[in-house]
Amino acid sequence: MSFSAIDLVAQIAEDWQAHDRDLTRPGFQALAVHRFGNWRMTIGPKPLRAPFSVLYRLLYRSVRNLYGIELPYTTQVGRRVVIEHQSGIVIHGNAEIGDDCIIRQDVTLGNRRSDRPLDDVPAGAVAVGVPARIVRGGSAE
Repeated sequence: MSFSAIDLVAQIAEDWQAHDRDLTRPGFQALAVHRFGNWRMTIGPKPLRAPFSVLYRLLYRSVRNLYGIELPYTTQVGRRVVIEHQSGIVIHGNAEIGDDCIIRQDVTLGNRRSDRPLDDVPAGAVAVGVPARIVRGGSAE
């Protein structure tokens, strides 16, 4: 995957617009760190990538400890995703988040077991509970 610094800036700008153009929103900061983490992995030789990896880990842990948002770079995140409220957001590294999703407080996305992936939540649906069930939209309506 080719991912230039210009693409990184464009994605962060789009995230900034989706978060009401507020740089101080924790959700925006978590997504910016996530995008940076993805970008740094496109830097070829490991010795050149190393300083960016150190910076990413520092930023990732800062967002996790300050805001309670765990969003590792290995997670696939779509466009215009909004993280509404900070605190208690844990997203597994193998999770996939589509375009135009809103994630609210105390959300955990991921698998309990790696050999049994979770089912997709249909577009326009709201899923709650453990295990998650669709309460509005999608196929349950």
